[in-house]
Amino acid sequence: ESPLKFDDIISPICLPSADQQIDDDLKVVATGFGFGGPNSTRDNYRLRETSMPVHEEKWRNALQLRGVICAGSSDHKVQHGDSGGPLAMKATDGRWFQIGITSFGLNGHWVAPKTFTDVRKYCGWIKETTRGDVSCQEEVAVETIQ
Repeated sequence: ESPLKFDDIISPICLPSADQQIDDDLKVVATGFGFGGPNSTRDNYRLRETSMPVHEEKWRNALQLRGVICAGSSDHKVQHGDSGGPLAMKATDGRWFQIGITSFGLNGHWVAPKTFTDVRKYCGWIKETTRGDVSCQEEVAVETIQ
C-alpha cells in the first residue's frame, strides 16, 4: 500500500454546507461505471460522466420524496449500475462539491428524473462518523456547467 497522491487530475471532492442552495435547472455532473446503452456488456464498463439539470422542487414535491435531489433528463441521465456514484456541482472558485449519491430512478421512465441521496442532509452524521476528520464546507457560489 502507498498513500494516494493528489495532482491536477486526482483531488479530493468537497462536501457542501447543510444550507447550500441548490436551485432548479442548476447543471450538475453525475459519474459512474454503469451501462452505456442497450448493447453494453460488463466488458465495456468504463467511467462516464454526464451533465444534467436539477429538478429539485418540481419532482421531489410531486413524488413526495424527502432527503433526495432529483436530476436528469431524457438525454442526460445515470444508467443501471451507476448507483453509489457521485452527483457534483462546481463552485465559482473551481472546487467541486459532491451534493448527491446516485440512488434510484423509475425504470424505463424517461420523463421522471433520477434520484440522488442528498449529501447535505447527512453533514452531522458524516462529521460524527469520521470523528471530525471530514466535515461539510461553507455555502459557496455555484458555477453553471454547460
